[in-house]
Amino acid sequence: MRYYFEKYPQDAEKVVINIKGAFKHGTGPTGSPEAIRASVEQALEGLGGAKAIDIFEMARVDPDTPVETSIKALAELVKEGKIGGIGLSEVNADTIRKAHAVHPISAVEIELSLFTPDPLHNGIMEACSQLEIPVIAYSPVGRGWLTGSFKSLDDLSPNDFRPKMFDRFQPEVFDQNYKLAEAVEKIAQSKGLKPAQVAIAWVARQGAIPIPGSTNIERVTLNSKLLELTDEDMEDLRKAQETFPVAGKRYGGAHEKLLNG
Repeated sequence: MRYYFEKYPQDAEKVVINIKGAFKHGTGPTGSPEAIRASVEQALEGLGGAKAIDIFEMARVDPDTPVETSIKALAELVKEGKIGGIGLSEVNADTIRKAHAVHPISAVEIELSLFTPDPLHNGIMEACSQLEIPVIAYSPVGRGWLTGSFKSLDDLSPNDFRPKMFDRFQPEVFDQNYKLAEAVEKIAQSKGLKPAQVAIAWVARQGAIPIPGSTNIERVTLNSKLLELTDEDMEDLRKAQETFPVAGKRYGGAHEKLLNG
């Protein structure tokens, strides 16, 4: 990131940088004031002044630190000009309201897709709408399920981390989950589209900002063109979700416990 903005300084003001931190792999979220400040300083050092931190986002909520304490520490960093705003990730509606009461929240990042519509029903989207907080939706294509790129576990590389990490890729539920992916693909084909385009458009229709990830240039270009879905399309997708329910937890294991759900 630093290299890019040093090479193309004219782009620094064209993008919003949302940096996730306050998290140590192996031990989890670190929400103490000292840990948060250290994480922000580390991010600033990495950027080397080439770009400001527009939003600093706690990657998860520290279960050992009240969220109000963490937000107060981040608010001090906003006041000092070290970050432009505060973001939250994987938080429930109650946590969002508690945090926003301490300092206005600039963005909330959650998993939202046809495979994971939970935020539409658990109060998260409602809270963000009421508080006028933008919602950033990660994994809008369901961790690859809605790309049409695989139909069985054998289609995945032996090095693919998903079967090792995520419940929904386990052999006992794979075929069940593929049914929804297949249904979305058929709807996409009827419109002359790729399933990922339909999946991303569905997320945007919910009022969120989809952030699909890819290392393929053609796919990045395709995913960047936001399409419109009709009410009829939305109803067809709703019926597909109802007919083919997703099996398995979003993460499973220790990671599931950090979701603040």
